[in-house]
Formats: sequence, structure tokens, C-alpha cells
Amino acid sequence: MFRNARIALVSIFVVVLSAGALAQQRPTFRSGVDLIQVDVTVVDEDSYPVTDLAASDFTVTVDGEARPVVQAQFIPLRSQPGDGQVELQGAEDLVLTSNTEHVPGRLVVIAVDEESIYFGEGRHVMRAAAEFVDSLGRADRVGLAVIPYGLHIDFTSDHDRVRRALAGLSGLGTRRRDVDIGLGEAFRIAQFGDRGTEILVARRLCGDEAENDQGCLSTIRNRSRRIVQETQNDSVNARRGLETLLESMEELEGPNTLVWISGGLIIEDQFALREIQRRAAASRTSFYLMMVAEPLIDMTAASYQETARDDRRQKEQGLLELAALTGARVMRAQYNPTPLFEQLERELSGYYLLGVQLGPTDRDVERRPITVSVARDDVRVRARQEISFAEDEASQSVDERLARMLRSPFSVLELPMRVATYVHHDVETERMRVLVATEVGGDALGPLTFGVVLRDSDGRSVWTGQQQVNVQPTYTANGPVMETSFQVSVPPGQYELRLAVVDDIGQRGSVEHPMRAEVRSTGPLAVGDLVVADRSETGATVEAPVEARVSGDRLSAYTELYADSPTVWDQTEVHIAIADHATGPVRAETTVTFQGVAETSRRIFRYDVDVGDLQPGRYVARARIVHDSGEVARLHRSFQIIEAR
Repeated sequence: MFRNARIALVSIFVVVLSAGALAQQRPTFRSGVDLIQVDVTVVDEDSYPVTDLAASDFTVTVDGEARPVVQAQFIPLRSQPGDGQVELQGAEDLVLTSNTEHVPGRLVVIAVDEESIYFGEGRHVMRAAAEFVDSLGRADRVGLAVIPYGLHIDFTSDHDRVRRALAGLSGLGTRRRDVDIGLGEAFRIAQFGDRGTEILVARRLCGDEAENDQGCLSTIRNRSRRIVQETQNDSVNARRGLETLLESMEELEGPNTLVWISGGLIIEDQFALREIQRRAAASRTSFYLMMVAEPLIDMTAASYQETARDDRRQKEQGLLELAALTGARVMRAQYNPTPLFEQLERELSGYYLLGVQLGPTDRDVERRPITVSVARDDVRVRARQEISFAEDEASQSVDERLARMLRSPFSVLELPMRVATYVHHDVETERMRVLVATEVGGDALGPLTFGVVLRDSDGRSVWTGQQQVNVQPTYTANGPVMETSFQVSVPPGQYELRLAVVDDIGQRGSVEHPMRAEVRSTGPLAVGDLVVADRSETGATVEAPVEARVSGDRLSAYTELYADSPTVWDQTEVHIAIADHATGPVRAETTVTFQGVAETSRRIFRYDVDVGDLQPGRYVARARIVHDSGEVARLHRSFQIIEAR
């Protein structure tokens, strides 16, 4: 049994633009030259990715020194219709997941600095952001972080959940009462003792001769200090929230993109943003900065209009400084921000992964400045301003590697993995017994160390564990696989299972499997999942595999039925059929009734089906449960018929 809660897991909110190629979905260059991996977005004037560039089209400098670009690979990310489709047990139940069939996708985290947006002024932007989430494909994930310490939704394929949360945001900021002193004026007076600004404000507030009115000047200084203090507090909260968000991304492989929706950022100088720049480099994060441009204060006096413009300029300046440090750009969301999000979606639909030759002293420091340009006039290039050299993965412990994979938004593919789940009802505890069957293929060498986390529909971790197993490989037509299983008990509900493995030489794999821990129920009868297995290997009990491989003449089918009363069994039938696929024509079938069974509310159904006349290949076992002439449930499981060894 897994050792429960050994792996510590933290929630992280990231966007990983994934290629679905090798470890952590990031393509890895294989070369005799040690390469720096640099991710670059290149788009045309309409923000569509440019896809026909070669390595020779790029120029890269590291710390001012030109470096050869050895390889350039364009990584498409936009989902296509039908992507992410998986084998279904019924109309809605996933029964088997494989990391080798993973569809590349995007994980988008929208971070909202709600306190910087005036109350109610962000509705149109949040509505456009929700439409953007709806436009994402089946393979894309999205998360939400409200900075500095608000609502968080971890990365999820449940786009509707994030859309609903965005609809509840509109801004929490309050307008300053001191609108007759602009932010820039307050900083110049309080921070720098600017006498000229002080006199201009005094004349505006106290009359043309106010420069000698000490009472007026004292009031202006006090009010300016208060404005500066309140503004600095808000700015520090926003920066720290952003820094924490970036810190949580640092262990992830691959490029990250963060969409930050803000009403603006007030800073005194660029130094205040250096920590954000450092963490952006360490986490390979690219920024999109979207400023909610609130309307000017509706006052007729020209002086009030000018202070409002001054406020806006100050707020925008901080975002422009951040953009300069991180290679981002500032998008101004005004009356109709929808085109901005459409442009964002286009830019996120693909990127280039460059292999840049590593210099002999590059790793002597934690990070170095980097510039990327393209030898074309009609394109726009987005790349980070610094590159960070991550810790060598070989130095990490097995526990650290497992935890990193379990935090990852996408599967790791060094070792191919498949996982299937079987759910039955524990009538004594009213919980669900979930059997998790796994296969690890490729060149895996035992013993294998597994890590697992089970999360509920709200993203909360409800079960974690770790176990080392030493199993003998089973030889299949696709090569050897190592099979194992474990069981958990959970309340009924929707869950997300993440399973990671490290073998004896450090090879890794992981897979994510959505799971509905419920039995199907209609009227007085409920039904657990269907299990199928090779009859010659099951003996008295049926061992649940990821996918049964039948080498003999008989297939063993198993499920559990639960009734309100023992009298229900007299009107219950189970129809078993074998077909080429879930809706294909029947190759073999039989019907089983329950007349005269024992007086019990739980019935274990097991029946052996003759499949000796079927040719080797993949088939589906279908079980149809009928009570009183009404259908209770339909269950499907795939299996293979193989040549006897």
C-alpha cells in the first residue's frame, strides 16, 4: 500500500506552453554540443505565428556575445477539433488514459490585481477574459489567481469553472479623495521635496499667493505623504503577490506565460521590479500585461482632469518599466478589450524553441542577459530579457523528481504510462473503493518508485502517497510493460488522479487521469465498473488490468450490483456482448439472470465469455444491466486477444 501523505504538494498557478514531445512536454535537442534552450515568439503584423523560420534567421547574444543558433524548432500549440478525445466507457466516463496519446495544449493562468482596478470598472475586461477562456481548446488548461491574496484556481481543464469565477470579478479599488493632488505630484513633493510642484499645487488649492501660506503648504505635504504611503502599500502587495506566483513556477520545465490584468503599478524606480525580473528568468515566464484603462474623473475643472491624467500616467509607467525588464508589452484594455484577447490567443498558438550554443563560462553565474532578433522586417519578436541556468536535474532526489512531476500541468513522456480506474461501492462505509491499475513501458528498469496525488473537483489534495515496487515485466506485442495496482477509498465525487514514476536509472513518466468515483444508479439498483480479464490468469479472483490481454479461449467479466432490497434481483438481467468497438456489431453475447440468489443487497456478478472463435486484435466487452425491462446502465471495457505464448 502507498505510504499516505509522504509527498508535500503546493498549489501553483502557471501557464505552460507545451510541445508534447519529451520530458514535461518540452522538446529536447539531442546533440553533441551543450545547448541553451531559448523559447521565442515570432508573429506577423496580425499577431499570427510565423512558422517558416530556420536557425539561420535568428541572431542571439548572451551577455552581449553573439552565439551560434544550432537548431530552431517551431512548436504548434493550438488544439484542433477532436484533439484530446479519449476512449469512453459510456457517454461521459473516461476508462483509460495514456501519456503517449497526450495532445499538446496550453495552460493559461490569468492573474488579476483586483485592488488596482476601481470598483466596477473591470467588468468589460473580465467578460472578455471569460470569452477568451471559452475559446481555448479541449487540451488547454487555465488557472486563475487574484493578486495579492484572493481567489485561486489551480490549472484545470474545467474552463467553465474559471469563466464563472472571472464573471464575479470587477475591481475592488476605491478612488482617492485627494483628487486635487496627482500621484506624480504627491511623489515629487513627499519623496523629493520638489518646491516647484509644491507651489503649483498650493496655488491651485489656496489661491495665487499661496506659496507663502504655511498652513496650506503643510496640509499639502501631509496629504502628499499619505497618498504616497497608501500607494506604496498597494504596490508592495501587488509586487509580492506577483513574486510569489512566479516563485511557484520556477520548478516547472518549459516556457511559461502569465497574463496579468491590472489597473496599473506605481513604482519609485526599476530596482523595485528586479525581483520580478529575476523570478521571471528563473521560471522561463513571458508576460502579457493588460491595463484596465479607467475613464477620467467626470469633473469639469481642467485641474482635476489633469490630476486624473497624471494618475493614469503614473500607473501606466510602472507597467511599462516591468515590460522593459521582462520583454513584455502593455495592452490597454479600454471600451472593447475582446480584440486584445483574440490577439493574445493567436500569439499563444505557437513558439520557437532555439538551441543556442552554451559558452564555457555561462553557468558560472545564475542568470545572464539575452537578446533575440530575426532577420525580417515584417515580424515582431517576443523573448525574455534574461536567461537563468536551472539546477541540474541529476542532482535531485527521487522524492524531488516525483513531486515536480506531480506539480506539472502536463505529462512527462520519458517512460510511456497507461492508467485505468475501477470504482465499486463500499456498502459499509458509503465510500467508493477505487482500484487504480497502471502500466509502465519503454525501457523501464525496476524497481519503480511511484508517487500519486488525488484531487477533488475544487483542486484540493485528498490523498497522496508514494511506494517502491519491484515487479517482473510482462511481454506484449509493443514490448515489455510493468504492471501494478493499488486501491484508495474516497467519498463519491469527481476527482483528478496524477501518477508519476521514476525507475532505477532515473527515467521518468507521469500521467493524469480524470475519474468519477460514483456508481451508476437508476431506481432501486446501482452498478459498479466493469472489469474484464484473461480467464486463464484470474483463478478464483479477477485481477483488474489496465487493459486485458486474453491469450486463452475465455474472457472473465466482473462487476458489482447493489440493490435497495433483495427482491430486486428477480427482475434483473445482465446482457454481455463482445464487439469490435463500443458501438460496433456484436460478435458474441449472452444474458444472465439472478433468479433464486441469496438474500443480500449486494451481488457480485462474474461470467466467463467464450472468445475462442475471435481472431487476435482489439475488442470491447459491453455489459447492459436491465431491471424490470428498463435499462439501468451500460458499461464498456476494451481488451485485446493475443496469440498464446
